[in-house]
Amino acid sequence: MGKAVSADLRLRIVRGIEAGGSRRAMAARFEVAPSTAVRVQTRYAATGSVAPLKQGRPAGSGKLGPYQDAIID
Repeated sequence: MGKAVSADLRLRIVRGIEAGGSRRAMAARFEVAPSTAVRVQTRYAATGSVAPLKQGRPAGSGKLGPYQDAIID
């Protein structure tokens, strides 16, 4: 899995798109994949935030999830 793009870079991508640049042009300018620029801008438009989503598996979703409380005690 790849690294999360920094919040600063996400904000610069959004600002560039808002200033009239295309998503593809901003992706090339900041050296990220075009799909990343699209996702960042779409998330910003929907939520007003450029914060990344949490990465990784949700807690308790593995094989031992139902037994987690018993194991910890």
